[in-house]
Amino acid sequence: MASIGECSGCRNVLGDEPYLGCFSCRAKYDLVCANMTSNDYKQMNANQKASWKCPECCCKEPKIGNVNTPVRSTQCSITKSQEEDVQGQSNVTVRKRPTKSPLKSSQRPLHKQVQKLPPKLSQKAAAQSSQKSPPKLQLQSTLGPPQPQPQLLEPSSPVTENKLREIVQQETCTTLNLKIKKIVAAELKSVIDTMNSFRNSLEFVNKKYEEMKSKYENAIATVTELRHDNESLKTTIRDLTTRVNVAELHMRDSNIEINGIPESRSENLVTTVIQLSKVIENPLTKEDINHAVRVAKISNDNPRPRPVIVKLRNPRSRDDILAAVSKFNRKNTEKRLCTQHLGIGGTVGPIYVSEHLSPTLKSLHAATRIKAREMCYKFVWVRNGRIFVRKAVEHQAIVIKNIDSLKLLV
Repeated sequence: MASIGECSGCRNVLGDEPYLGCFSCRAKYDLVCANMTSNDYKQMNANQKASWKCPECCCKEPKIGNVNTPVRSTQCSITKSQEEDVQGQSNVTVRKRPTKSPLKSSQRPLHKQVQKLPPKLSQKAAAQSSQKSPPKLQLQSTLGPPQPQPQLLEPSSPVTENKLREIVQQETCTTLNLKIKKIVAAELKSVIDTMNSFRNSLEFVNKKYEEMKSKYENAIATVTELRHDNESLKTTIRDLTTRVNVAELHMRDSNIEINGIPESRSENLVTTVIQLSKVIENPLTKEDINHAVRVAKISNDNPRPRPVIVKLRNPRSRDDILAAVSKFNRKNTEKRLCTQHLGIGGTVGPIYVSEHLSPTLKSLHAATRIKAREMCYKFVWVRNGRIFVRKAVEHQAIVIKNIDSLKLLV
């Protein structure tokens, strides 16, 4: 016995749906297990619902006929008076059979329509119906390529309008699915082709980028290496320049440079140098002078005469001449060493005696004199190949080693 709220047949919970209760065993059944439709249930009155018996109780009673079974309601036609007698005797609910309207000729099964035809026509119609292809073949010719054919209906199976509608719907859905698949496949193919093109382009760009990146990295490495080499070369050049300057100074340590001596075709430079040494009271002989020669000017536009380079016997003789010239100029401040002291006629001009410097030191000496004039430095001199400046007598001397040293002049 099922609990209250459950169907005794399917054991499902009875909700708000209608159900029937057996007046004998008090079991409850839903309409499906009671083998009853909703229309039949609505046509039952209260007495019929109260006197309804379940199929199980009906099976326990003696059988009246062979048509009343637990799974099938009474199918024989019963009149109203017989229904009342049966209800009174067996307490079995008898449902009215719904009246069926006669089918039209178009809705009747084909085998019944064929049976009503004359014998010759019925055989011909049966043969034609068996030879005709189902509606699916006609749809295939219009909607698309042929598809696997469903199993053909037997000539005896009824083909109604609903059945034909289902077949048409199935074929239409199949054909539409194929069409949609083809359209989507075509669209996807174009998209895939475009994506493949993009992928190829991206791979090409990526390849070029990697090549450029590799070249750039190689260029950076090369530039870095060249920078190191450049710094090393600069250091080497500075070192070599210093060595060359030292070597040039060593070669010129016995030389003096005389500026301001007028040029003449018949001049004798050795005699002129000897006369100059007598004027400054440091006489020289021909043996003390190795040779004397004029050198080219730095600028041809300069109206001054070419300088005279005199190579003496040793550096001590050079230092003695330079010291004597400085002493003579300090003693004769109003009339320093000039062409008149050497007995040279013409315009009187000053004569300068200094160390023989290399071209690099000459350029640095000229730049130092210009900078010293701008910064009001009073003294600029050269001693043993080094350039000195002094702003005043009480100030300390500054050594000018290169162009950068001029920044120290303030």
